[in-house]
Amino acid sequence: MKKIQFVDNLKLRLSYGAVGNQNAIPSYKSLGLASSYPYEFGDQLLVGYLPGQELSNPTLKWETSITANIGLDFGLFNNRLSGTLELYDTRVKDMLVDRKINSALGYTSMRDNLGELKTQGIEFSLSGDIIRKKDLLWSASINISKSKQEIVKVNNLRDANGNYMDDVDNRWFIGYPQKVYYDYKFDGIFQESDFDMIGDKYYLKPTIDSDGDGIPDTVLEYPHEVEPGMIKVKDMNGDGKITVDDRTKFQRDPDFFFSFNTKIAWKGFDLYADLYASTGGYERNSYLYDANSGGSLQGKLNGVKVHYWTKENPSNTFPKPSNSNITVYNSTVAMQSTDYIRLRTLTLGYTFPESLTRKFMISRLRLYATVTNLWTETDYISYSPELTMGAYPEPQVWMFGINFSF
Repeated sequence: MKKIQFVDNLKLRLSYGAVGNQNAIPSYKSLGLASSYPYEFGDQLLVGYLPGQELSNPTLKWETSITANIGLDFGLFNNRLSGTLELYDTRVKDMLVDRKINSALGYTSMRDNLGELKTQGIEFSLSGDIIRKKDLLWSASINISKSKQEIVKVNNLRDANGNYMDDVDNRWFIGYPQKVYYDYKFDGIFQESDFDMIGDKYYLKPTIDSDGDGIPDTVLEYPHEVEPGMIKVKDMNGDGKITVDDRTKFQRDPDFFFSFNTKIAWKGFDLYADLYASTGGYERNSYLYDANSGGSLQGKLNGVKVHYWTKENPSNTFPKPSNSNITVYNSTVAMQSTDYIRLRTLTLGYTFPESLTRKFMISRLRLYATVTNLWTETDYISYSPELTMGAYPEPQVWMFGINFSF
């Protein structure tokens, strides 16, 4: 490699290993525990015991994560450009999950080892000095990561074709991540132009071309009467009817992350900025569907301000408010993308010349100002796309400081 002058570092890494669940299993989790309940009997205080709220599982064991990783580290052009490329594959076997069970057994959940989970991903980081001069230094770095998680199997049950079967009750689907929402897909708001009106009754116009002549001749069937201002949902299986089979999966956790930071130093001034972004995740916004959070979309409770559909303002994003009834399919409106980009850190500083500070017996003197969470761009209607509903939002912090040494 000595003949290749521009390469300063080049390293290939391979690793493989298996570990147990980091969080292990809480003590006595596999046993049928009893809960104590004090009660009064006459003038005595006694204690009784009842079975716990979770069904015991004596066969419970740790889950195992098996990971294979390949990486490449490099440094080029006198290490002015350096980076890392990582590829990984992780298989989790005997996953520890809280499994929902039929309440007729007297319990609603049980900790169990189920199935297999696969996670594959790639991560790339690159850092470099764009300008490296005596009075001017400009450096930047980026980090990009992409991951894909999918359930390989829930248990050993297979369908007639030999494929592993989904567990719909627990929302575990083969080929999808472990955390998903299972709901209808929002398709806009019914407008008056979608209907023919006969007398005082609305009749939905045909939208399906059943004979392939390019002219819609069939009406999409809903399980309830529809009218302008109500929510549309997509016919995912194309059978011309809206049924429970039209529900689809929405991935909850983001699968793509990006960060960029840069630093510029000129004479005594320095500027640092850090940007971060994530995409691919969805969250069911309780501020838009949960009545306890003011999200019933009835228009009579204090809640998030939205553009309701009205005849004067025919919105295509939110339905008309209903004083008495909760809007049908309102959970589809609440399914929002958590994509965002944020300026996490911005710092501006100035270091005084040593020739000046030396007169005051100070070897180094720097003034700086830092602000965190200065700007966030997202369509998610909440305090933060990173937090659950009701959680305290990330504060925006302004800080001014001085560093000095003698």
